[in-house]
Amino acid sequence: MDTAIEIVKILGEVLVTYLLKNKILDLLSRILQGIIAPLDYVIRKLEQTYTSIARLNYRQRVLNLVLVSISIVMLFSEFSTLKEILNTTATTDPIEILGLQVTVGTFAAGAYMTISIILGFMSLELFHIRGFFQGIFFNDPPDVSIETEKDSPQGKPKISRVRKWMAMSFFAILLLLAILQGLLAIQRFQLSKKVDVVPRLEVKFALTLFYFVLGFLTPIMAAFALLSFDVVIALIAKFIAGIIQFIQKMAAVVFMAIEVIIHVISSPIEKIMEFFGIYQERNINERNKDQVKPAIRLAPLENNSPVYLNNLASIYRLSSSLGRHDGTLMFISDTLAVNFLVPSRDIKISANTTFDEIADYIKKEYVSCGGRVIEFKYVDSEGKLCSIALSHKVIDYTGFTETIIIDAFFKVGEKAQGAAV
Repeated sequence: MDTAIEIVKILGEVLVTYLLKNKILDLLSRILQGIIAPLDYVIRKLEQTYTSIARLNYRQRVLNLVLVSISIVMLFSEFSTLKEILNTTATTDPIEILGLQVTVGTFAAGAYMTISIILGFMSLELFHIRGFFQGIFFNDPPDVSIETEKDSPQGKPKISRVRKWMAMSFFAILLLLAILQGLLAIQRFQLSKKVDVVPRLEVKFALTLFYFVLGFLTPIMAAFALLSFDVVIALIAKFIAGIIQFIQKMAAVVFMAIEVIIHVISSPIEKIMEFFGIYQERNINERNKDQVKPAIRLAPLENNSPVYLNNLASIYRLSSSLGRHDGTLMFISDTLAVNFLVPSRDIKISANTTFDEIADYIKKEYVSCGGRVIEFKYVDSEGKLCSIALSHKVIDYTGFTETIIIDAFFKVGEKAQGAAV
């Protein structure tokens, strides 16, 4: 008797699952979209930071990350050592800042490192140092707003006299601070050494010179590393976006697995109905149309809601894009705040869609690009910026790149004058 009851329960559950399967999937898809949609918003915000790495190849990204990481380690190391020696020599009580007890050494070390780094960063920027390392660490778009020297064959930036004096003054102050930090490093070494361990170092200057060079170079190298800070922030944002996308795709995979389970559970009902000549509309074909009996009362509850269909399409797309290249291209501009995916909900492409059609879409949807000439480029495996003809097909570029860079400029007469973006 108990076995019969269990069988009836199982059959009832199968029948209920069959009748409500579309509604169950609708509910699940809406719950998942309630999770996926906010994450999409976060990803779009993170993608706005990608412009600084869009033109960089893998080698340049790694170099920038290593440079900034090492400099951050140097900064924290020097901050802690400066704080230690300053706290040793300070005799005043801690200072209360926002309810926190901060020692004089901590405050002075933090202020010193901040001032020296800002001075170094400003001096390097005023000298256009970043431009000298193009192709090694950076691959910035050309800035037509910067005047160049007429006699320079490479078109080097022209630095005004006031700007040059400001840069030299800032750098001179930075050198002075670096010398002071080197001297403090020597004093730190002298205070920390033990006579019974290093007696011979009193007449040798190698280790003393080492500490001086370390203290001297730290603020200068830290200032140089700040030139790459935007690249590191973009890489961190890209990493976080990758984690979020992985979570989204795993949620889509779980939904697809539940969908398969629901269809498997309800499939016996469909086979029984088919055996008696009762078909759902989606199963009617040329061979069985004369034997069809309408499945009105036993058909699952239909759900043709546009929201459900959109959610389902979005989840299917997430589920099918688990490969390295998911068939989408990110179109991005450095300065015109243009970034979108192709293909997407707003842009449908076919095998014959050309970049000329994408250019027309940009001119239509983005006011900042109105009246401009649109060009497209991509970064090849060697880090070179290569042009793309407008007649080329979009689908041909999905296999070897993920980012298409947009250049937009106004055309004056026969010469193009504009901003590379």
